Amino acid sequence: MRAAVPRPPRARLRVAGALLIAVGVPLLLFLGYLALPVFWRGNQDLYEAIESSDLPRVERLLQQGADPNSRSRGFQFLRVGTRDRRRYFEEAPLIRAIRVREPEIAEALIAAGADVDARDPEGQSAVALAAQYGQTTVVTRLREKGAKE
Repeated sequence: MRAAVPRPPRARLRVAGALLIAVGVPLLLFLGYLALPVFWRGNQDLYEAIESSDLPRVERLLQQGADPNSRSRGFQFLRVGTRDRRRYFEEAPLIRAIRVREPEIAEALIAAGADVDARDPEGQSAVALAAQYGQTTVVTRLREKGAKE
């Protein structure tokens, strides 16, 4: 029987590198595939659910990790049929929910960690906007969470 000849250090590095590539590349592709909808769509699904007054969908999106503060529209330059190619929505999701008169959705966003001090493009606070629209439960919830104005 012959004794096993030890491999030189360079050969071990080649094997380790090949294994790293064989495992790492598919792993990176898979992680990229999981993150692609976030980059592609941004927070557009959440805004669409708010606009359509779909509370169960808003709650589901928030449970799946939608950011209650993100105004991102995703990669707009990749959308051929979209006229509005701005990268961000003008108002935060909380402000949008208050503006479309959906207090239940606003409360779900607040519970998910929405910025209670959010302001609309004109500088009006979420508390003032909710009070203006007569959404007393939202005003109360905002105050409980520490809204300043």
